[in-house]
Amino acid sequence: MFEPFVRGSANHSRSDGGVGLGLSIVRAVVDAHHGRLSSTVRPTGGLDITVHFSGSRRRRAVG
Repeated sequence: MFEPFVRGSANHSRSDGGVGLGLSIVRAVVDAHHGRLSSTVRPTGGLDITVHFSGSRRRRAVG
């Protein structure tokens, strides 16, 4: 689900106009920032995505 979507044929199109990259982009950003990603299926349909980042920040001297 978090991998980029690849179409088998150029003749197929999605009704929402999406290309299937959304969750893979989210995962790439989370990975780049050493975060965690979790997903839960909603009982009524759909998906809840939760992103966890560490609360610590490094300070840099400027100038």
